[in-house]
Amino acid sequence: MTPTILFADDEQEAAQLIISLLRPHLPPEAKVLLAKTHQEAISLLREFNPLVAVSDLALDPSVGPESGFALIRELHRHNPRPEVLVLTSHHDTRYGIEALKHGAAAFLAKPPHPEHLAALISNAMNNALLRAHYQTLRAAKDIAELDEFQGTSSHAARIRDLIRFAASSKLPLLITGESGTGKGLVAHAVHRRSVLTGKFVRYQANFVSGDLFASELFGHTKGAFTGAIASRRGLLLEAHNGSFFLDEIDELPLSAQVTLLGTLQEKQFRQLGANNEISSQFRLISATNFPIADALENGKLRRDFFHRISAITIHIPPLRERAEDIAPLALAALERAQLEDDLPAVSISDPVLAALSAYSWPGNVRELIQEIQQAAHRALFRGDDQIMVKDLSQVIAGGGQIRDSEGAGESRDFNGKVKAYKRGLVLEALEKTGNNQVHAARLLGIDRGSLRRVLEGD
Repeated sequence: MTPTILFADDEQEAAQLIISLLRPHLPPEAKVLLAKTHQEAISLLREFNPLVAVSDLALDPSVGPESGFALIRELHRHNPRPEVLVLTSHHDTRYGIEALKHGAAAFLAKPPHPEHLAALISNAMNNALLRAHYQTLRAAKDIAELDEFQGTSSHAARIRDLIRFAASSKLPLLITGESGTGKGLVAHAVHRRSVLTGKFVRYQANFVSGDLFASELFGHTKGAFTGAIASRRGLLLEAHNGSFFLDEIDELPLSAQVTLLGTLQEKQFRQLGANNEISSQFRLISATNFPIADALENGKLRRDFFHRISAITIHIPPLRERAEDIAPLALAALERAQLEDDLPAVSISDPVLAALSAYSWPGNVRELIQEIQQAAHRALFRGDDQIMVKDLSQVIAGGGQIRDSEGAGESRDFNGKVKAYKRGLVLEALEKTGNNQVHAARLLGIDRGSLRRVLEGD
């Protein structure tokens, strides 16, 4: 894909000069387009789908800055949407704030420093490519409802395949994986893709007694026990022709496991206080973050019950084992935060993506989503339109935990902490220099090779 950059400026000679100064700092294959009017810009936008648009604010001098805002709004609505940078002689802060509110990723004064502008364009192209990749994945049928599994790793692809397979039947499904990996998401996805027409009913089994479990699942008649002032249907009836999601299955009392085992075999049960049995056709989906082998070994899970609930098993690997999914997941989390919290447009710097990819994520996808959300708010609080390393939590910005094959997620020893400190210095220098490795190395007083070795963890 040829990276394309659209410039929109009514002052063509000045724009041509900026482009000529910018050229040595752009990728050789980059294509640069120049439009003089709003209409020309939109025509080129529709024909070439540029990754980045650099627009003057007073594109029409007779209208003033509002002409630039109008173009930004239209650029922002285009699909695929380019990253928009504003380059203008209108330096007033209020125009910059307004431009950011309309979706611009950066606001620069003319004349720009060529290397600075090139660095912003490079970062904007990366973000546009990530967003385009994310939108392509979202559009694909097999992942339309699987935000947390829209990555490109073999693990993510395998999970999507298993979800499709599980949804093709009504067999009991067991989902395993660490906390925060998305077990509930998988359960919902399987239910939505299945032919089941009933509800998705969720029940968490921790700290429940056998009697309470029976009342919750099977229901009871009025007067069945002290305090039963009214009849209750029970969750299994609520899940009739649907899915019953039983979370933290290892916390279920053994007596309750025996009771549920019989219900799964017969699809019939008796409500507390009732004489007649009733039936409910439901699909059981169970989940646990407890290692199955340990649960069977220490007696937390009956073997006959386990074999009954695990006709199909989906294991969700931790995020540290599918690191190639971190960048698209981070962008997906940022897009979600912008939509749900109605935030102005915010981008993610390359050093931030590097820091995110180096972290072990003990809280998995849930932790990543929370990290991106707070980082976006922190960047906006600083008045910036780009998430920087300093917006991340200290443990992530400093590399407090790393991904590796031995002891992933554990605190590092002295040498590991020294590496993390060096990496933090390099990332900070890269931010200060617009991700220019040569200038960052010069700022740190090291050569470029040393800087790369620090980034690579050597």
